[in-house]
Amino acid sequence: MPTRKSRAAARPARRPAVTRAQYPSLVEFLSGYLHQDFVAEHGTPAGAYQAFLSDASPAEIRNLQRETRAFLAATHAASWPVMRDAFLTLSSAWQPPSQALLDRFLKTVAAGPKRD
Repeated sequence: MPTRKSRAAARPARRPAVTRAQYPSLVEFLSGYLHQDFVAEHGTPAGAYQAFLSDASPAEIRNLQRETRAFLAATHAASWPVMRDAFLTLSSAWQPPSQALLDRFLKTVAAGPKRD
């Protein structure tokens, strides 16, 4: 008879249910700023985020922060492949090379612009 531990190990990792409809502001940011030409236009994901901050209204910034926090909460326990796939589902052309880098970027976005 399998032990409790072996049954848990045999279960597949729980995939967060992430859809584009859940995160419209995040989808708009990713498709509008982290699109296929973002490196030529903005250089880095951080540069794309700064461009967004320059263009966006305070309400758009708040909506992006809120949805990014929700995405982080939905994927916090996910493995790297699951989190990456969930992120790519939202229309980003940027393919983060590591979970740490994606997590750091999303936490920056969730925190919002730095205040002087």
